[in-house]
Amino acid sequence: MIHLKIRKIDLYLMIILGLIYFFMVPVRLTGLIFFVGTAVLIYVIYRLQV
Repeated sequence: MIHLKIRKIDLYLMIILGLIYFFMVPVRLTGLIFFVGTAVLIYVIYRLQV
């Protein structure tokens, strides 16, 4: 179950990364700041849930 959770989180991160790369083409700096903020938020939420 733990391994499955980690793999799910990795999958979500890969999807987010893909979306960020797609959005970073028109807006690089704003996209990067938004991505870092979102990634930290998601990580904190996941850590609190576990």
